[in-house]
Order: sequence, then structure tokens, then C-alpha cells
Amino acid sequence: MATTNTPSLKASNRVLFIVVRPLQMAVTVGTVVGFDQRSTERSLVRDATETNRCHPGSMHTRSRKPLPVIGPRDGSPRRIALVAHDNKKRDLLDWAHFNRDILAEHQLFATGTTGGLVESELGIPVTLFRSGPLGGDQQLGAKITEGEIDLVLFFWDPLEPQPHDPDVRALLRIAVVWNIPIACNRATADYLISSPLLNSDYHPLLPDYGAVATQTVGSSR
Repeated sequence: MATTNTPSLKASNRVLFIVVRPLQMAVTVGTVVGFDQRSTERSLVRDATETNRCHPGSMHTRSRKPLPVIGPRDGSPRRIALVAHDNKKRDLLDWAHFNRDILAEHQLFATGTTGGLVESELGIPVTLFRSGPLGGDQQLGAKITEGEIDLVLFFWDPLEPQPHDPDVRALLRIAVVWNIPIACNRATADYLISSPLLNSDYHPLLPDYGAVATQTVGSSR
């Protein structure tokens, strides 16, 4: 009896193996495909929502005109300002060496010491302001106010007190006031320098401070 039943048991196992495994595979594949489809649909909806909400041309304020369609740059270089505190100058120079080819396509400005180092080590012309403690940050802030700077890369030292700290804060503030992209560390500088907007006709929206300018001193707060 044992000899007779053994072959049938093996045959049964073989049949179950052949039938069950494809079913398991089919169920697994079907589950994965279904999940991928749902995930893709959610991703597309999320991307469309984020685009409509965050794209500069989709401002909810009706009084603002949308930006033009972003396309190739018209050939004019970006005006990029480079600033670095003493403990961050080496970091900025290393970053500038890595991105030299990109920086060479644009017009560079810098505070005195930092700009001199960039110009000598990279061989790229740089328009120099005064050293930061001697008024260079204020000169750069004036350029931003006049609309003559497109991007600021400021490697500032958060751990070291600066004798011209009020000037530093004023520079950071004026960049925000006029909606100028500003990087305060290396990671942010990487994002800005590699952005496709750098080589497009993108221009930030300029805030309208007309109402603020007409306010009296007593009603300005």
C-alpha cells in the first residue's frame, strides 16, 4: 500500500506546484501593477496641483500679471554677486572652482577680498566693491535696490560675530525686500546655480511698494 500511494502523492505535489505557483505569480504581478497605476495617478494629480499652486505664473491675485512663458535666455548674462565671510572664503572658492564654466558665462560682482580671490584663482573678471566691513555690503545692497543684481551667493558664517553685522543683516533684508534669489550656504547655491531658470528669460516678480512709499511716517506701522 505504501508503495502504491507514494507515486500518487508525488504526482499530486507536482500538480499543486505547477498550478499554484503561476497563480501566486499572477496575483503578485497584478497587485504590483495595480499599485503602480494608482501611485502614478496620485503622482500626476499631485504634480498638477503643485504646479498650479506654486508656479509664478499662476498667482491667485488677479491684479498681478502672469509671467511670460519661460524660454531660452535672450543672451544677456545674469548678474551674480559673490560674498563670503573669512571662515567661508575657502568654501566659496572651492564651490566657484567646481562651477567655473557656469560662472564664466555671467557677469560677476563681489565684495573686495572675496572678489579678488575669485578673480585671481579662477581667471574670471569680477566687478569689485569695497570690502564688506568697509561698506561693500552696503554697495551691493544699493545695486540690488537699483535692479542691477539678479542673484546673490552669500556664504556667511553663523558662528562668528562680525564687526559689520548690521550691514550683513541689511543686505539679507534688502534681497528679500526686492525678491532677489539669495543663497546663504553651499547647498542652496548648488540648487540655484543648477536651476533651469538660470538659463531662461525668467524674471522674479517685483513687489509693488507704491502704497508703502506714499504712507506718512505716523501711519507706516
